[in-house]
Amino acid sequence: RFAELARRVHEKHNTKIIFIGVPHDGARIAELIEKLDGSWAFAATDFSLEDLPSLIKRLSLYIAVDTGPIHIADALGVPFVDIVGPVDPNELPPKSLHGILVTPPRDIAPSVFAFKKNGPPSDQKKALDAISVDDVMAAVEKLM
Repeated sequence: RFAELARRVHEKHNTKIIFIGVPHDGARIAELIEKLDGSWAFAATDFSLEDLPSLIKRLSLYIAVDTGPIHIADALGVPFVDIVGPVDPNELPPKSLHGILVTPPRDIAPSVFAFKKNGPPSDQKKALDAISVDDVMAAVEKLM
């Protein structure tokens, strides 16, 4: 669904999209960019963790499934959309005026925690699957 999201953000806002990952994500990101068939999508997989803040600082908007770099975007004041999925939104994601948390419907309880046992992987997938591209685009529109 990241390909659909990227296409929609690009079409609506005429933006360039950078897919950020570690080197072993390179093939998967290249395949995603090929699906988009656009000169507006790029991969960033060959940089050090020390370089990541410099890259994020240059972005107009950072979108990710709840990961550590969300906290970097927050610390740098870069607007962000955090696709929280199964993560407990009261525990791990940043509490910030710079970003929007996109959570699953209320009837899907969190199943990933920092301080207690995680739920089964099936619950985690259910939470992520319940978040639509429309949900994320609504957050993007508020920040753009």
